[in-house]
Amino acid sequence: MLSRLGAKPASLELGLFAPAERQQFRVVAVTPAVKRYGVEPGMLLAEAQSLCPSRVRWEPYDPAGDREQLRRLAHGCSEFSPGVALDSSPLPDSLLLDVTDCDINYSGELPLLQAVQRWFLHRGYRTVLALTDTAGAAWALAHQPQTTESILIVPPGRHVEALRPLPVEFLRLSPETVALLHQFDVRRIDQLMALPRADLPSRFGEELLRRLDQALGNIPELLTAERVPKWIEASWTWEPPVDDRLVVQTILSHLLERIVRSLAPRQIGVQQLWCLLTLESAEARHFPVALSQPSLSLKHWIELTLLHLERLNLSERIAAITLRVVRSAPLEVRQTRLFDGNQANGERHWRTVLERLIGRLGESAVRRVRLCPDPQPEWAFADNSVTDETADRKAGDVFHHLPVRPIRLLRRPREVEVVSVVPGGPPIRFWWEQRRHEVAHSWGPERIETGWWRGEDVRRDYYLVETSQGEWFWLFRTLGEERWWLHGIFS
Repeated sequence: MLSRLGAKPASLELGLFAPAERQQFRVVAVTPAVKRYGVEPGMLLAEAQSLCPSRVRWEPYDPAGDREQLRRLAHGCSEFSPGVALDSSPLPDSLLLDVTDCDINYSGELPLLQAVQRWFLHRGYRTVLALTDTAGAAWALAHQPQTTESILIVPPGRHVEALRPLPVEFLRLSPETVALLHQFDVRRIDQLMALPRADLPSRFGEELLRRLDQALGNIPELLTAERVPKWIEASWTWEPPVDDRLVVQTILSHLLERIVRSLAPRQIGVQQLWCLLTLESAEARHFPVALSQPSLSLKHWIELTLLHLERLNLSERIAAITLRVVRSAPLEVRQTRLFDGNQANGERHWRTVLERLIGRLGESAVRRVRLCPDPQPEWAFADNSVTDETADRKAGDVFHHLPVRPIRLLRRPREVEVVSVVPGGPPIRFWWEQRRHEVAHSWGPERIETGWWRGEDVRRDYYLVETSQGEWFWLFRTLGEERWWLHGIFS
């Protein structure tokens, strides 16, 4: 499976519906249009890449991310409809907007659809809109192959005629039901409608008749509208705009105090804020302020927000400022122990230092090294953002059982001259930095090999050695070449 294909603007189809008789619904369906280049679900990646132009960007399939992005689009479409829903499939790829009587403010259906199209185009999506009487018909028309028109309006009562020539899979049927229909050579909706209705459930299951009646409008289809989140925010507008940093800082502190005061009774802490500055020319500048743990410390939030503000280079006066809470969580209440005060305070101070560094330097500038579960030493660590928590969750407890590793790993292994008792045996003497080192103790070998997918094969025998001077080194011998290398130093 593939998702989020295509460079911006991405392709989407939209379907709209409303019942012909009662005129109760108007719905917009939004779905990715990767089939524009002949790409189908389940197709091999190499085959799909050969069909698409080089400008298409490919990303891993992330169903949770796709659903969340659809939800964001649904929240934004609330300006066109009071009811916006995701389609009911297990992996939704469409939005259904109930636009009944919503065309009053747009002087007709076509201007409304053009406004919806412009809204998506502004956010980088090309769209196809299909307006009809039922949700099932809108979904089918939006997904029909070889669509050349970007806006399809089906007159009231004509949705059945529009559905007849379409393939049966556009009734949102399961793959098993579609395959069974194809076995009986039923491939179009008009062929399905010609069959006796009484025989359909026993031969093809209850789903077929339900989906057919929903598309035809014989039974209603309930839509579960997405709830638009109610943001906790505070704003301030200046008239005329100001350019005094002291005034801006004072108002920021006042807005933060209002947010903290509103959340304190519910014991909910702020974990991420979004600060939006509207400039005199109506241009907007924004920046996030995030913490590793939710907090209601007004002093700490003011300090971090002002640090982010100092990094902005504003060439215009500020007309308005808005603070919005984009992520919050219940405050943690922990029972303190008698002798762990210093440890708890140290962890809290360390998080405070990190948050101040991020506020002053930016999140991308504050990095830390994390271990990775890889046997090859060169690949056993990664440079990640200090706020990336996924790497810690992936690590788990596996790193507590790793073999001993040197404190200092050379960027590239250095070849050294080694003397061993027998070929392939442990080292007894080696030369490093123009010095001869006598090996007092050695442990090994620890064999490390990599697979063919890494390119050049890596086959090494590692030895941990202690010299007569008390120094510790990490040596390895390449199998086949029988050459010795120094890879790490313990002190």
